[in-house]
Amino acid sequence: MAAVISMIVAAPQLGIGLAVVGILFGQVTIGILIDTFGWFGVEKIPLDYNRVIGMVLMLAGVFFVYRSKIGA
Repeated sequence: MAAVISMIVAAPQLGIGLAVVGILFGQVTIGILIDTFGWFGVEKIPLDYNRVIGMVLMLAGVFFVYRSKIGA
């Protein structure tokens, strides 16, 4: 439900691409937090370099998509 509302609000201002990438970034971030801290009774999966690098690359993607929108 929150993703749908976020898309309705964000898409007209940011564009569909950036809104989708932003929501995916948020979902992956929350998923990593749930795995790392074992929330909701899931097995803990430690935070490692691969996950950190993945998050940094996703954040860089959001930055470059946003920057190209501002420059357009």
